[in-house]
Amino acid sequence: MISIDTIISAAGRILWNPLLAVLVPIFLLRSGRAQSTDLEYLIPQIYAILVLIHSILQLIVDATRTPNYNIENDVVVITGGSSGFGYELSKEFTRRRLAVAVLDIAVPEFEVAGVKYYLCDVRDNDEVIAVLETVRRELGVVTVLVNNAGITHRGSIVNTSIKDIQKILDVNLLSHFFLSKAVLPRMLAANRGYIVTIASCLGYQSPINYAAYGASKAALFAYHESLTFELSPKDGVKTLLVVPGQMTTSMFSDIAPPLQFLAPLIDPQDLARKTVRAIELGQTGKISSPMYVNLMPILRACPLWFVRICRHLSGMDRVVRQSSVCS
Repeated sequence: MISIDTIISAAGRILWNPLLAVLVPIFLLRSGRAQSTDLEYLIPQIYAILVLIHSILQLIVDATRTPNYNIENDVVVITGGSSGFGYELSKEFTRRRLAVAVLDIAVPEFEVAGVKYYLCDVRDNDEVIAVLETVRRELGVVTVLVNNAGITHRGSIVNTSIKDIQKILDVNLLSHFFLSKAVLPRMLAANRGYIVTIASCLGYQSPINYAAYGASKAALFAYHESLTFELSPKDGVKTLLVVPGQMTTSMFSDIAPPLQFLAPLIDPQDLARKTVRAIELGQTGKISSPMYVNLMPILRACPLWFVRICRHLSGMDRVVRQSSVCS
């Protein structure tokens, strides 16, 4: 499906194409429509020079980028990696010949070759510590942690039980603290590590009937921010925040997002490739996809009446209200 993301991406590739940029002024001269001193020619010439400089700088950056991995020693732990986005991440890491451990309460339908699976309820801190110790003995010290495990439950605040709310917060939020506290001491001792936080755009604007899920994801922004600034650049431990829109996974499969031209569904395989590549290059900061997710934080600074209009036009609350309740 064509979306604004694909149009902008295609336009960017065309506008920054060095061959096209060079051909435009040449075409103008050969067609006789402009002389070398005419403004009509000078503007395309300046554009061509800028594009060529951009292309050269990009080539230099790409050539100097080197993988941040030591493929013989790095050990990756992914929570919730038996399905969905975590499953795609495990495939991407194993393609780079890294040791990968998946912690999940579910057994994958199709195991990924090279991945070791450990049954673990990430809500239980004692169990997390025990399983991670087993991972350390069998695979080595964890150097890359991807906190991906997540669950949801649809229902109003009044109708959602305290038990369900607690379960969502335990899995989606507290598990990040459990896992991070368990692996950080050895990462800091080795002066090497990566902690990746998988959040959600619903942490910026949560639709009705998703209060617990949205709150858990919103809290991850604060968790990630605090963790990032607690870690000194000298510590050698990097952080990365991934904020996806709706993916084509089973968690929200019964919800068809409105305005898919502006808010397209994400292929988890594509996002997994971007995420692993960013880690491989030692990048930090944030990955937001698709494009509209980058604009969502702005809404939090807008007046309520404007937010109401945006939510109404997007149809986000209507879609949830019309869909069936599930957990």
